[in-house]
Amino acid sequence: EAAHRRRQALKEQREEQVRRSELKARRLIALKRYHDAATVIQKAYRAHKARDTMELHHDAALCITDAVRRAVAVQRARRITSSLKQLHKTRHDIHSVRTDFEDQPRGYRNTLFFVDRLEKLMFAMDAVATHGSNFVRTFRKAVVNDAQDGLSYADVFTTTMQRKAAVIQKALRLYQAHGAADRQDRAARVITRAVRAAPVVRKARGEVSVMQQLRSKRRRLSTLRKEYAAELQTLVNDLAAIHAEGRLGKSLQADASAEA
Repeated sequence: EAAHRRRQALKEQREEQVRRSELKARRLIALKRYHDAATVIQKAYRAHKARDTMELHHDAALCITDAVRRAVAVQRARRITSSLKQLHKTRHDIHSVRTDFEDQPRGYRNTLFFVDRLEKLMFAMDAVATHGSNFVRTFRKAVVNDAQDGLSYADVFTTTMQRKAAVIQKALRLYQAHGAADRQDRAARVITRAVRAAPVVRKARGEVSVMQQLRSKRRRLSTLRKEYAAELQTLVNDLAAIHAEGRLGKSLQADASAEA
């Protein structure tokens, strides 16, 4: 019975050892399977991560390339915008100058000042770059045409003013020539009349002198006549005051009254 127990115990020990060996073997197999699975997962993850990294790098490269291209385009657009702003300002200045001159076109110096300002604005437009833009080139050409129209107007005004000045000078010369001829003709007539009228003038001067003498004598006689009449009136009054009697007194009174 004891031997049977020992055999039974040994048998159980062997079975336990076999079970443990099988369990260890299964664990090793499971561990290897887990290890292989982890290796596969790691490889797959690394491949996935590599693909993601490549895609990210590719996307980043595309984004950087696009940004660089856009930066170049934006910079060019900014330069074109700056050129357009300068052209707009120049066109506004040209319109302002043309309006001021065309409203009141006066004088040769004012015309020269107007032409000088337009030419300076045109020279300033030569410094405005087009940056390869057809729109900027066309717009600049239009602004230049506006300035050239202003210069054409100044040329027409100058030509008209010169023609008017020439007509005025010609008319003035004709008037001066005609006036000189008239003055010479009148002077000749006056001299001729003076020469012809010299004897008449001398005779007239003599007659005037005689007339003046006669008038002077007449005035003197008139004065004497008035004095004589006054004296006679005084005599009549005196005779009337003394009441002259007799033939002689009455005769004196009658003669004095008659003469008065």
